[in-house]
Amino acid sequence: LILGLPATYRVLSMMYHSSPLAIDIMQQTVFKDELDRYYSIREELWSHLACPAPEAVVLNFVVAHRAWRALMRCLATIYWYFLNMMPYERGTSTTGVLLHHSLLMAVFPAKMQQSIALVRCVPIFEKQAYPDWEALGNPLEEFVSEVYDT
Repeated sequence: LILGLPATYRVLSMMYHSSPLAIDIMQQTVFKDELDRYYSIREELWSHLACPAPEAVVLNFVVAHRAWRALMRCLATIYWYFLNMMPYERGTSTTGVLLHHSLLMAVFPAKMQQSIALVRCVPIFEKQAYPDWEALGNPLEEFVSEVYDT
């Protein structure tokens, strides 16, 4: 069976994309719910970061706020959903990274805070691993709680 396939199929693995209907269902249900959750957390953090206490130290990547952990979990979930939907034939992984980073940077109201957030990334990106393969190869809960932020 395998010998009858073209050489590229025998050497390289295949990636299967979701059907357009499956993508539409995901976008209108769980993905939308997670984005709504992101926007509410972002608003809470944005107001906290926009009015820091006068004695506050220079912003570190980890923000001391109770909603920060929820935001990281939400970003990981959005990233996982997006990559597993595979909405594009090519470029889904790169688009996922851009989506992730733009959602992360949107939390910070000041340009200085955004530039710090841009160069200090969440651990999965900082390790220079393949976060897309990690997301595709792990179930949602395992990716969010064990792989993304470790």
